[in-house]
Amino acid sequence: MSFIVFIKELVKNTNDQKTHINNYLSRQYNLKSHLNIK
Repeated sequence: MSFIVFIKELVKNTNDQKTHINNYLSRQYNLKSHLNIK
């Protein structure tokens, strides 16, 4: 039981990290685009 919970938490954390990385990348991309437009 606790092992399954552990796996679920692990997956959730991994997804959170992916979201965080994607947000970071999109911010970087938007920043570059913004600078290029100027």
